[in-house]
Amino acid sequence: MNIHEFIWNDDIIYHIARHNVDPEEVEEVCFGKPIIVKNKQASKGLNLTYYALGKTESGRYLFVMFIYFKNSRAMVVTARDMDENERKYYRRQSNND
Repeated sequence: MNIHEFIWNDDIIYHIARHNVDPEEVEEVCFGKPIIVKNKQASKGLNLTYYALGKTESGRYLFVMFIYFKNSRAMVVTARDMDENERKYYRRQSNND
């Protein structure tokens, strides 16, 4: 999956800000080397939702849920700090590379 661009609007930016996350951190994670997982529990019409687990340049571990569009664009649904189980999964998966 190649994300070339994120679609941002004020509502999404406000929502992730409530989790103390900013758009730059989301893009650092998603344009870095995240672990991408297809979300089996939700989809938005024809476009599937995924989540990315990754680290920011400052070392923060983030969970980012997004909708991926076929034109290589993505729209963030939410972003927050990873919980402990997500961190463990991320560490295991990143060590397998």
